[in-house]
Amino acid sequence: MQGLKLNALILSLILIVPFSAFVLGIINRFGIDPFYVYGANPSFLGTLGNINWYVGFLAIFVPLGIGLSYGKKLFSMDGILTNLYVVTGLVALFMQGSDSAALVIIGTYGIMLYISLGKRKSFQRVIAQAAVLGFSMELTKILMEVFGRSYNYEEGIILKVCDMHIGLIVMAAAFFIYRVSRLFEEISVSFIGGFCRRMLVVLGIAAVVSSIIMVIMSDGYFGNGRGIIWQISVDIYRGLTPWQKLFGVGQDCFYVYAYNHPMWADSLLNILNGNRLTNAHCEFLTILIERGMIGLLTYVALIISVLHGLIRAFDRSESSKKEHAAMICALPITSYLFNCGVSFSTVTSTPYLFILLGIALFVSRAQEQE
Repeated sequence: MQGLKLNALILSLILIVPFSAFVLGIINRFGIDPFYVYGANPSFLGTLGNINWYVGFLAIFVPLGIGLSYGKKLFSMDGILTNLYVVTGLVALFMQGSDSAALVIIGTYGIMLYISLGKRKSFQRVIAQAAVLGFSMELTKILMEVFGRSYNYEEGIILKVCDMHIGLIVMAAAFFIYRVSRLFEEISVSFIGGFCRRMLVVLGIAAVVSSIIMVIMSDGYFGNGRGIIWQISVDIYRGLTPWQKLFGVGQDCFYVYAYNHPMWADSLLNILNGNRLTNAHCEFLTILIERGMIGLLTYVALIISVLHGLIRAFDRSESSKKEHAAMICALPITSYLFNCGVSFSTVTSTPYLFILLGIALFVSRAQEQE
């Protein structure tokens, strides 16, 4: 018991840091910056710097909080404090300005729903988390109504969705689905989690295919020119030697290789108005060029195998604490995987990914040994 209290205290102290970053990120967006940072501008948050860095940070620590909240009673003291952290993190995520926040939300709640569909009680916990999400969206709407004139960045997709009172709809739908689920439980209606999982996979595949088609058909200027950067990166990979295609040009050598090639250097400098590009703004493409096909496949296989192990551990576990541990690991890992498709590795996110992968391996193997 003493060990549990100590662990809870340590965790609380650790989460004070990201919680503070959430608060600072929110007030920064309304023009309040208590810490002067040289060179700060609307696309530079004084908390962690460039928005991409900040979103990467949020992609780890907001889902981590959601995972912690998942296993707690909604209105217990622990639940209230954890949900305060989650709501603050979600509001910061919605307001930071980058549309990649949508990928963080989709990845986090998508994997949470998929994992939880195996058990009715777990599914009901997801519904509770959906209500927290809806509350956070509506709180964002209220803050923008009151302080919107001070907002110092473009209103992205998430803010536009929040402005439509979708949060209220999400909360109402969560309450309705929860009551229906409890009714079915009381009258002993079987839970069709397996069928729902298959449908979720089909919808996910359809969404991925649709996204790829939209990217291919786009003019290339979406996401601050990411489409064109990706096209050039693919062309760079095509121009590699067979050995380089397998093993890459070297870790952190994207910049060196691209700008030592006159054609690629001129293209990138023209597109970026003289700014230098150090990566493909897609972690998978960056790894493909720097570490080759072997490096990309092993990297993706590592993450997918860990997630698969966590899902199996969750399904086989009869302990709510072990289910909770698997969920805490799975959410930020999946969120990172979704966000890195339009971003890059940073010191504010990638080290935490590998820490979580290590913890996840321990959680899944401990379950297998039992």
